[in-house]
Amino acid sequence: MRQETINGANDMYSNVIKQPNQQILRGDKFKEYTMKQPVDTPYYDGDIWSPRVGETIIGEYITCLDSMGRYNQKLYVIDTDRLDERYDKIFGCATLDRQMSKIDPNTVIEIMYLGKNNERNYHEYKVSKLSKQEWKKGYLKKGI
Repeated sequence: MRQETINGANDMYSNVIKQPNQQILRGDKFKEYTMKQPVDTPYYDGDIWSPRVGETIIGEYITCLDSMGRYNQKLYVIDTDRLDERYDKIFGCATLDRQMSKIDPNTVIEIMYLGKNNERNYHEYKVSKLSKQEWKKGYLKKGI
């Protein structure tokens, strides 16, 4: 049976040996800490936007999470002012990633899904920055 000395042990603990697959025993000093508050909840609560051709999503770009999902894609988090206080999320693709790389967080944007380009086999999006004037005049009065 192979034995390993714990790395970084000082002289006092130099004789500590850890067996492979040995269970680590822990005390119960944290048993009173029963309330959990996940750190990343706002980014993970909500829905993945699955648009149809011509659909748009308007909101404030919050952040981009890297290496998400089965294909290690970027995941864009958008605050669309949902009444349930959740965020909408969009998985990246080459065309969306290229355009979003030019957008700073906390910018109000519109993302329009243009459809799938069957000739080249990729999804096309059009990303636009919105200023406060466009946001008020163009969208809030129309009820979007």
